[in-house]
Amino acid sequence: MVDFGHAQTTNTEHLKSCIHNEAVVIEAPKAGLNLPQWNPRTVPSNAVHRPVGGMQNDSNRNKKNEIFVDILERITVLMNASGLIVNSAIDGSIQMKSYLMGNPELKLALNEDIQIKGQTLGGMSGGYGAVVLDDCNFHECVDLADF
Repeated sequence: MVDFGHAQTTNTEHLKSCIHNEAVVIEAPKAGLNLPQWNPRTVPSNAVHRPVGGMQNDSNRNKKNEIFVDILERITVLMNASGLIVNSAIDGSIQMKSYLMGNPELKLALNEDIQIKGQTLGGMSGGYGAVVLDDCNFHECVDLADF
């Protein structure tokens, strides 16, 4: 039970008396319906976890040229009792995993107005629309001369 945003009780036995669920019967779809199928060109979300080197006996996997780019973000917000934001932060990472044949050079384009805190890149002042990063780290194989 919640009263003015504050939890009054979390006892499951007390909460069960307040929750009423009724079963909803759904009939199975008929075989003759044209239901949309999953896109056959879509790979499962766990495909990025397979080994980069591939397996010797799995010839189909070695023939595919695939690259996966994962953008991960964590948003943290601290609010006071009146709902005003006291502190906020966005932590993120861009992870690339390549299953391309050979060892091709990969380029990832970021915002042209990107600026690392405390540094001026290309004479930009960090005006309206600029992206300011507090800190950033790169893998050792990244050519920082292009950044």
